[in-house]
Amino acid sequence: MQLIDIDFTKLNYNFNKKNTICIGFFDGVHKLHQKIMLKTKSIAKENNESFSIMTFSKKVSDFLKNQSNNLQSKKVKYQILQNLFEPDYLFEIQVNKKTISKSKSEFISYLKDILNANHIIVGSDFTFGYKREGKIDDLYEAFGKENVYVFNRNFNYSTSNLKQLLYEGKIEQLNDKIGYFYKVILKKIPNKSNTYKIHQSNSILKNGYYLCSINNKEIKIKFENNVTYLKNEFNYFDSISIEIIKYLNK
Repeated sequence: MQLIDIDFTKLNYNFNKKNTICIGFFDGVHKLHQKIMLKTKSIAKENNESFSIMTFSKKVSDFLKNQSNNLQSKKVKYQILQNLFEPDYLFEIQVNKKTISKSKSEFISYLKDILNANHIIVGSDFTFGYKREGKIDDLYEAFGKENVYVFNRNFNYSTSNLKQLLYEGKIEQLNDKIGYFYKVILKKIPNKSNTYKIHQSNSILKNGYYLCSINNKEIKIKFENNVTYLKNEFNYFDSISIEIIKYLNK
């Protein structure tokens, strides 16, 4: 997977092969996202095109409010996308004042002229361009309705729904919806021996004990306000990736 930053300037890269591009933020990479990714990969293969995913450095709504409400860190999300789907390219739009001011026609032109997009896959609520002026109908007009695939949104898989499960300690339900063990990165807190905090995720774990997996080793961990204390055998790591299997309470 080749990660390419997008700021809507011309890339120093020639996409001679047509592109099938799936566009979205994909926070949580849950089962519905996975269905969309597999459809994208299938379309790309059927048409002998590159299989690409386009996402964003952060949600536009979070950028405008100067906040972050992501379920998982970007690093974890990209690892999952690579491991599960192996796309040819991952395009990350850098969300800033410059990029959110681009018109819908500029966005479409970039897809067609720079990225050589031929098939587009999006969710039914997808909007784009300045003040969200771009709609699904604009994609139909630009690419042909037969080349645009639209998936209906399922609110049972919304980020807020998944975060609520995490907050309530319903880890097994969360894992069922995403199709894998929920992953977080723990970052060591400076000047605090063996103490780690969940890194780059704005979800809140219910305080208590959890069965987790670190390097394929199951371990019981207590979280308080997203902070945990790890045994000495892990203390030489500045950051650790873990899987959360279930909530134990005690």
